[in-house]
Amino acid sequence: MNYTHFNITWLWGNNSQVFQDTSDNLHLMRLSGYSITDLGINVSCRIEGQYQLNKVATTFRSNEFYVGIKTNSPVEIEKGGTAKLRYWLTVPLSCSNCSFHLTIRDTVVFGVANYNGCNGDIVTLTSGNGCDFETNNANWNASKTLSIKHRPNRQYGVQLDTFLITLEAVVSENIWTVLEVPDIKVKVVQHYTEWHSKVCSAYSDPHMTTFDGL
Repeated sequence: MNYTHFNITWLWGNNSQVFQDTSDNLHLMRLSGYSITDLGINVSCRIEGQYQLNKVATTFRSNEFYVGIKTNSPVEIEKGGTAKLRYWLTVPLSCSNCSFHLTIRDTVVFGVANYNGCNGDIVTLTSGNGCDFETNNANWNASKTLSIKHRPNRQYGVQLDTFLITLEAVVSENIWTVLEVPDIKVKVVQHYTEWHSKVCSAYSDPHMTTFDGL
């Protein structure tokens, strides 16, 4: 396709930028990394190929690319067990020496309005600075992990829950704004072999037994 001119429209968040030039200068119509100052947005572009100036022949649209922090959600964890949450940046930070700090803000049961805590909660297994983790610009594409544990509060029932871990992040350089960090879904699973050959009994109040134990 021997187009002589291109119109390229870049779209990210609520922003856009349009380039118009000849095919010889296609490399000059790239979106600069310094134009993006938000994490948690999608970036895409629309390209209009022209055989003559201002006469559009063909329009191409790219797939959206997520700029921000991704996780390995959903994650499964055994009842009373541990699991790994994994997260990583999709792009390098456009600053010389900056880092971002990821913090677990809250952990709630998913899809239940009045949660009674019968199946426990999710806690982090960390040391030092609690739930605060850091990734700098030098190792921006390295995957980080966070260990979590399911902590049963009450040991009755086999109802399974899905917890929603909400995250928040800040970047050390104030040129960046974190608009969104995807939540992580953690599903509690249980092997029913745990209950095999177990005896279940209950008493009412007041309870009575016979002399022979029945």
